[in-house]
Order: sequence, then C-alpha cells, then structure tokens
Amino acid sequence: MRADVHFLDDSESRMKAYFFGKKNKPHRFCPECSSSILIDFANSDIVKQREHLAMNVSFILHRGKNVRTADIRSQASLFKNIDLENAKLDKFNGMAELDPPYEV
Repeated sequence: MRADVHFLDDSESRMKAYFFGKKNKPHRFCPECSSSILIDFANSDIVKQREHLAMNVSFILHRGKNVRTADIRSQASLFKNIDLENAKLDKFNGMAELDPPYEV
C-alpha cells in the first residue's frame, strides 16, 4: 500500500519513469543503474488500485508450483525494512491482461 512506503531524502524525485499502454501508471526506475523499482498506480483508471505501488517480480514454475525466485529478493533489496515473508504478492501479467495490448 502506498501509505506503507516512505521515500528517503530525494530518492522519489530522482527516479525516472517509463510508461506503457494508457500511460497512467509510471514504471519507476533508477536512472543510474536502470533497476526497476516500482509501478505507481496513483493515476489508475480503477479507483481501488490508486492506493497501491507494485514491484515488478518474476515467478518460475517448479513442479507445478509458483516459486519465488532470486529476482524478488533482488528487487526487494532496493527497499529498506521490507518483510517478504509477510508481504502480499499478487501474480498479474499486465502485458497480457491490460488494454491497450502491448506492441513492439
């Protein structure tokens, strides 16, 4: 939830953004190392999403189960005091499930 995330110093203003689709949810990243940091839903068309920030993480399928990969821990390392054991993780494929369709 947005209320649970506090940016240190000027870190929020230093992030850069890339937009997909309707261009209302910036994918924020570090301009120095290009690490994907979060997706900001503040301007989402869906009101109930607006209180959320999301981390981009990958899942792999192992023996029929979704397994958290090292990518989650790597992504989470960009945040201080994050509790991955109790974090709510929602699996969602925005590229496949949101309009307009992503095109290269």
